[in-house]
Amino acid sequence: MKITALLATAGAVLMLAACTQAERQDTAADVNAAAEQAADDAKAVGADIKDAAADAGTEIKDAASGAGAAAKDAASDAVATAKEGAAKAEAKAKEVVADVKH
Repeated sequence: MKITALLATAGAVLMLAACTQAERQDTAADVNAAAEQAADDAKAVGADIKDAAADAGTEIKDAASGAGAAAKDAASDAVATAKEGAAKAEAKAKEVVADVKH
């Protein structure tokens, strides 16, 4: 009877050891697959970030170009307005001088 109990215990231990080895292999395979998936996801996120940064750079460049053009137009308008104002002031000054002479 002791031998039967010993053999049953030894069989159970061997079964547990074999099951544990299979579970370890399955777990290792799952971990490797998860690591590969994480690496692939990280690459995809990196590519998305790179694309988004390029798009943002283009948008900033376009906005700066538009702002530069608007500033140039505004400066041209300001110069034209200043010239008109100077011409009006000169004409008024000539009127005043003519009135003073008469």
